[in-house]
Amino acid sequence: MTRTSAQCCVKVAWKLLALCVVGIFLFTLPVSAAVRSAQSRVLSQPDDVVTTVRGNFKAGHLLSTPLISITIVNDPTPAFLLLNLEIKFGGDWADETAVVSLVKKLNANETLTFSNKDMLNYLSAIRKTGSSVSDTLKEKIGISSLDDSSEAIGALVNGLNLPEGEYTIKLTAKEVTLSDPNNIESNITNERNLHATEEVKFKVVHIGAISNVTFPSIDVKTISFNVPMIPVYSAAETHTANGSTSSTKVVISGPGVSQTLSKAHAKSNAYAVGAIKGYPSDTTNGFVSYDVSAVKFRAGKKYSIEISFLDWNGTEIETVGSPKSVEFSTPKLNTAIDTSDPYRPEFSWSYIGSDYSSWTKEYRVYVNGAYRGFTTNNSFKLSTPLSPNTTYSWYVMPINKDDSPFFDSATPLTKTFTTKAHTDLTVSVDQPPNNAILIVGNSYDFSADASYSDGASAASSSWRIGNETKSGLNVSYTPNRRYASNSLSAYASVTDSLGLTKNSTAMYMSVLDPVVAMQGGTALSVKKDTATTFTVDANASRDIARYEWFVNGSAVGTGNRVTQSFSQSGTFQVYVEGTTVADMNGNTKTVRSATTTVEVIGSGPVVSITQPKTVGKMLINNRLDVVASVTNENRLSSVQWTVSGPDTSQSGTSGNQLRFVPTKSGEHTITVTATDIHGLKSSASIRLLAIDPKVTLQSPVNNASFGLDHELTPVIDAPYADSVTWSIGGTTVTGSSYPLKSLGVGNYAIVYTANYNVLGQQGNLLVHSVGGPISRINVVDQNPPKVTIQFPQQGDVLKAGETYRLRAAEESDTPIYERYWEFDGQKINGNSLQIPTSTMQKNVNLSYTAVNSSGIRKTETISVKVINPSLYVVVPQLKEYLIGTTIPITGSVADGELYWIINGIERPDWDKKITTAGTFEVKAGWRAKALDASGNEREYTALSEPVTFTMYSNKAPVISTALPVADVLRERVNRGIAFSVDATSDNSLQPVSWQVIKDNVIIGSSGKSLVHTFNEAGQYTVKATVSDNYGNSISKEWAVKIVDPKISIDNFSNAIVFPKGNIFAPMVTTKDLTSYSLLLDNLIVPEDYDWNSVSVGSHTLKAEGFFTTTQSQGAQKITSDAIAFNVEDRTPPDFELIPTFDDGSRLVVGNEYTLIASPQGNESIQWYVNGVERSGSRLVGDY
Repeated sequence: MTRTSAQCCVKVAWKLLALCVVGIFLFTLPVSAAVRSAQSRVLSQPDDVVTTVRGNFKAGHLLSTPLISITIVNDPTPAFLLLNLEIKFGGDWADETAVVSLVKKLNANETLTFSNKDMLNYLSAIRKTGSSVSDTLKEKIGISSLDDSSEAIGALVNGLNLPEGEYTIKLTAKEVTLSDPNNIESNITNERNLHATEEVKFKVVHIGAISNVTFPSIDVKTISFNVPMIPVYSAAETHTANGSTSSTKVVISGPGVSQTLSKAHAKSNAYAVGAIKGYPSDTTNGFVSYDVSAVKFRAGKKYSIEISFLDWNGTEIETVGSPKSVEFSTPKLNTAIDTSDPYRPEFSWSYIGSDYSSWTKEYRVYVNGAYRGFTTNNSFKLSTPLSPNTTYSWYVMPINKDDSPFFDSATPLTKTFTTKAHTDLTVSVDQPPNNAILIVGNSYDFSADASYSDGASAASSSWRIGNETKSGLNVSYTPNRRYASNSLSAYASVTDSLGLTKNSTAMYMSVLDPVVAMQGGTALSVKKDTATTFTVDANASRDIARYEWFVNGSAVGTGNRVTQSFSQSGTFQVYVEGTTVADMNGNTKTVRSATTTVEVIGSGPVVSITQPKTVGKMLINNRLDVVASVTNENRLSSVQWTVSGPDTSQSGTSGNQLRFVPTKSGEHTITVTATDIHGLKSSASIRLLAIDPKVTLQSPVNNASFGLDHELTPVIDAPYADSVTWSIGGTTVTGSSYPLKSLGVGNYAIVYTANYNVLGQQGNLLVHSVGGPISRINVVDQNPPKVTIQFPQQGDVLKAGETYRLRAAEESDTPIYERYWEFDGQKINGNSLQIPTSTMQKNVNLSYTAVNSSGIRKTETISVKVINPSLYVVVPQLKEYLIGTTIPITGSVADGELYWIINGIERPDWDKKITTAGTFEVKAGWRAKALDASGNEREYTALSEPVTFTMYSNKAPVISTALPVADVLRERVNRGIAFSVDATSDNSLQPVSWQVIKDNVIIGSSGKSLVHTFNEAGQYTVKATVSDNYGNSISKEWAVKIVDPKISIDNFSNAIVFPKGNIFAPMVTTKDLTSYSLLLDNLIVPEDYDWNSVSVGSHTLKAEGFFTTTQSQGAQKITSDAIAFNVEDRTPPDFELIPTFDDGSRLVVGNEYTLIASPQGNESIQWYVNGVERSGSRLVGDY
């Protein structure tokens, strides 16, 4: 994405912004025309435009994005519309405004909707009369007049910039009559407001670029960058839940990766008080970091990364130009093999150079081209052995996190090895021993051992037992048939992991299958105490070593026969058990014969009734459990009940218990009979009386009246009752009569009860009581009670909302039947009075009334005063004031005294002023005196809800400490300097604002301190601004000189060779140094040094420079690169040149000339003509 400007605004002419309103005039209409209805609305919030167009609001968006519309519905008469547009600019143009008028004709019953997107269709509708724009605004937006609409459109297309700020567009519509219907500039003779008005506001800011981008590396899989500041909008402005939120997006593509990462960022906060833009609040100065460790990059591959910054509605604000490429180096592997375990070798490997371990999902091992497993470690041991004496190839393939291989070919990774030969394997049997005894149905452990060699292990093993084969060296065998002596054979077989198979020696065994039976049938009947003999059936029994006999599960003898006598009647089970010899495990097997059932006949049954113990009464429809006890020697065939009397419905019931429930009154006889299987019987009986109890009061009759001197004697009828009790007025009477004077006046109930001793369900005696209908009598007295009110007293002051316990005294010859209080004519429940807070009465009557049992009442009345204190406080909307100004808060109190509390301190005569800065909690209070619930005078008071005011000062903050102390600083490039300031203020302080300024480029941040690394040499200004919450500020500046000290020797090159006595002086270039020195062979060279005096041989030359910084102690040193050079003795040999012409002679082309040189010793002569070497000591030739 190419950007020509970091600003996201557009300079717009008045006509251009007027295009936000639609207007066309067509024909004239009479004044009587009427528009039926008009409705305006915002099509798309202008702040949406800022984000919809990637945060760069340009003038062209006024034509492409819907902002404002107005809908007009006309009646049957044609009409003219006048639309007025008022534009309020923001920021540095806050003083500029423009007004545009447009005219549109509506036909009969026509409905039209205009929006800013339709502007280009209605340029001719602009009415110059009524439109206005300042000359300064024309100059700013670059148009010369209001006559040419194309000039405005040109300003739009050119994309000129608007200053940052908040802008407002307001649209109104009226119905008008033109003096000349054919001329929209003619006078308006009549107009009617259509009440269609819309106003929209939006912010315009300058958006910067995404900066400080870092891309992932092999070791650090992170993408980070800084996003620019964006507009700050509220939730209402964006019509969203969170306001000006934003998001970032990172798109990564390449081999195996096509992934989009995104982060939703919190609402942007203004970077300073009054600012309209800021960074997302979940970032620090817009810093965003993505952890891409989960992205499955492939080793050695190239990837494209694109970064975008998106607004709250998903539109693009900024992107990092074209996608960036990131390429990772090709991995290299070093491999090895350990054959100490010859058939399961261990392979190992490691990376050479770049360590791609963290990139590797797993390592896959292949042997002879076949996959053998994977690991996440750097070694792998084969789980299955290889074949002996065989040559194999192997390689390991690292796998990327996306399951792709690191390398395209395995050929460079493949290596070979050969396994050794294998022969030894021994198998021996532990269990069973030879000639072992086994029993059918029992389980036996067969086990064998194998001895392996060459690291081999068991591949397979089995037992061959008879015709069965079982896998494993340790098996369980359960024989299922009988084998004659030593007719069952078994041996173990083993195959090791290397394919070698051997068998053990065979074992021979016997298998027993025992059976036992009795002579005779399965049933037998005998008399009690008669001897009977039982015998084993030898022909049907086998493999038995011992016999034992049982009767009903108890042992009664051993051997092949037994004689038994039965001393009790009943049924007995007789059987014999046979047991084998012990098997190889020492276990035997016992089997049982079929059972013979023996029936023994005894004496007949005996029966008795054990519940209830005695005869008695019982209630009809109640249950009585009648229980019989039966003793018998023989098995019973039945136990049956017979009932005689009024209710015989339960005759024929079986069992030892009868649940007797009579439904009729009268005497019943119950009989139980027991019969055994041999027809022997026994019976028992009991008599029971079933009753239905009732009780009635024959006199007095209900509601009869009697005097206090009457003695009451009731008549009560209760058949079969064991006793009768009665009471009057809750008093139990022990005799037959009761004097009414003991009760006093009133209405009294006569309660009477008949008591019966009856049998319960379990046959126990219970008392059953039956009461008759309650009868009432009246006892009266005519004397009225006396009443006195004790609290409150006449004239007492009570408080509304308080609860009082009222007290009164009363006297009466008879009990008080009713008593109650009345407050202001309203009856009170009980004697607790809670005066309503809504009462408006100041003097109220309080009455107490008592009524005796005869209905005679007495009332006492007093007058009390009621206060209802109320506090009224008017709190100003503004909560911040300059110290010493009057706070416009007011308060008043009804029925009490007003006072104020400021930060917990009472101020009765507060003048509404606070003279110190800070936060103050203000409460209004009232106080008044009245009686409390206990009757004591008390001062009541209450406070209003607290109101918090912030008092601020107009004094600027004071910087108390600033570091560094020096105002002028000097430091080396790429070094950091720590700056900090401490300040005091009467008001709350904002975070310190920092600016680092160089060549009009400003880097901003905030915080108590700043540590800034200066990456370029030059002159900087570091400025700290301390501001309070009310715009008062103070600044501190440091002048910072950043130096980039350098030193080099320019005219010497490494390995240069000088002839002795012909060495030129070194040329030293320095930057930002205070001094420097040359070192020849590590010794300082004096300033007047004669370089021709350097001796023959090898030498080292370097330069040392010195510079100072504010933060360092003393001078710092910098050294140039060391230069090695040689000095050679090049004194030329003497020789004599014998010329045939003089120096500077003119020669003729084509002629031959001879030059002769005569050496003085054994030197050789070399000739050069125009730099071309010629041989010989004599030079002859044509030139």
